[in-house]
Amino acid sequence: MGDSEPGGPGVPDSARTAAHLRRLLGWMVAVVLGFMMVLTVVDVTGRFGFNRPIPGSFEVMEFCLAIVVFSALPLVTWDRRHITVSLFDFLFRGAGYRIQQGLIQGASLLGMGVICWRMWDQGNRLDRTQAITGYLEWPVAPIAYFMSALAGLSALLIVMLLWRAVTGKPYPAWSDGDGELQG
Repeated sequence: MGDSEPGGPGVPDSARTAAHLRRLLGWMVAVVLGFMMVLTVVDVTGRFGFNRPIPGSFEVMEFCLAIVVFSALPLVTWDRRHITVSLFDFLFRGAGYRIQQGLIQGASLLGMGVICWRMWDQGNRLDRTQAITGYLEWPVAPIAYFMSALAGLSALLIVMLLWRAVTGKPYPAWSDGDGELQG
């Protein structure tokens, strides 16, 4: 555990684990998004230039889109970068602000929990029926489980945000507010 590891010395192991997970998700989003761009260029070029589209490219894009969106979800949650409207924020200060933030995080947790639960249930149904894609015949259940797991991770992050909102504690000391670790 040296200076080359995320956060350097003095950063808790849980923070290092979070940083590694965060980096992995970031790379996953970047690689899959890059792959989607290349696939689109090659497919469009093949389709319109040579009348030879890539077979099953639509199904591949569907899977990639699910991976990108649900891999980015915990990152957006961690960085507190969800779209928000601060129309009435000026009305809340001190305890009122913490209550407001607690209610918002509680509603977010409920919504994310429902998404996690329903996606897991959908994965079970797809697994039971052995659902596959139409052209490539790929099983669909694993992507539903993947989406559920990342929604669950986002829900856990919302629990942390809810706790901090209710207790008035600042964002973790080992973070700069943008999710990056500090030494």
